[in-house]
Amino acid sequence: MLKGILWTVFFGLAKTFQYCGLLIVGIDGIKRIKQFLRLRKA
Repeated sequence: MLKGILWTVFFGLAKTFQYCGLLIVGIDGIKRIKQFLRLRKA
């Protein structure tokens, strides 16, 4: 029971920080990251 609650809380926090990070990075940042990853693969 407690393990499930803790998992939910930490998972929720992780998702919240993930989405806040994406908002801070913004659309331009996401485009740059995708371009960077494409260049690394090639």
